[in-house]
Amino acid sequence: NNAIEGDDAWVSHLVMAAGFGMLAYAAAFTVALSFIVLALGLVLLGAALLKWVFKENDLMEQWLEFGPFSKQGVSAQYTGTGGQMRRKPSYIVDTDYGKLKLDKNKRLQSVLDMGDFYWQDDKLMLTKLAPLDVIDGLDSLEVGKLNGPVNLDVLSNKSERLALGEFTVVDDWRNHPRTSSEDLASLIFQPDFDLEEKDEDLEVTCSLNGIVSNQAKFEFQLWVLKPRPENHIGRYRPKLIKLDTPDEIIQLSGQKYKLIWKDFPVDKHSRYKIKYKIDLYANGEIKIPGRYDEDGWIEQWL
Repeated sequence: NNAIEGDDAWVSHLVMAAGFGMLAYAAAFTVALSFIVLALGLVLLGAALLKWVFKENDLMEQWLEFGPFSKQGVSAQYTGTGGQMRRKPSYIVDTDYGKLKLDKNKRLQSVLDMGDFYWQDDKLMLTKLAPLDVIDGLDSLEVGKLNGPVNLDVLSNKSERLALGEFTVVDDWRNHPRTSSEDLASLIFQPDFDLEEKDEDLEVTCSLNGIVSNQAKFEFQLWVLKPRPENHIGRYRPKLIKLDTPDEIIQLSGQKYKLIWKDFPVDKHSRYKIKYKIDLYANGEIKIPGRYDEDGWIEQWL
């Protein structure tokens, strides 16, 4: 999926997959300890790459690539239907020999990965490789022409046909331009939180990035997930408990606040979740989160 979407996170997932594959092999056969350590190292390396280097595209990257000010010319990929813009359906044919993109009528749109393909004038050709030797006695095989039908029989050996999913967020931006500005505001003005258990108090530092605090309406809730009691017997379903309003709110600077819950029963194994929403100008014009968050709150584990 990453490769189809042009997301370089496929590199990270490939490294992790190699590590997991080696672990599966180690589970089935007797191997040296160094082999297992190497496999675990690959899994951790892939996870590190996914977090810091080849990261999955987030909403901001999607906005920059497909939003109203992108340079991708994505309008050509859309078609009007009853006043709505819909991404044209297409297919990816991913084979051992290369990767092609077809339209809904299985006509060749582009070559995403040349692999063993090559162009002969206006024809896309495939170098004859095993197991294609059994098809005919030619040195190469014709796949098709650009915007023309594709000989899928040529590619039927070890090929995988994947429907390219619609980008529902991008479709919303095209059909309801206001949602584009709402989503961008959610990305730009996302607050930063830091939680600290200090003595018997619970303190949350909140930084409102770029938000004019005396104009915006900022709402928040803090929830705690308690660990399983040590003396509990049987099944245990942890529950999120909503905390009361903080005992004290201190303004540290123009956009930085400290929220304090005093005499809080601190448990080092508890987990905390902050939920928040912002009316940027307290008039209902621009709200955070935008329309993509179903319950109207942004949730973040601290």
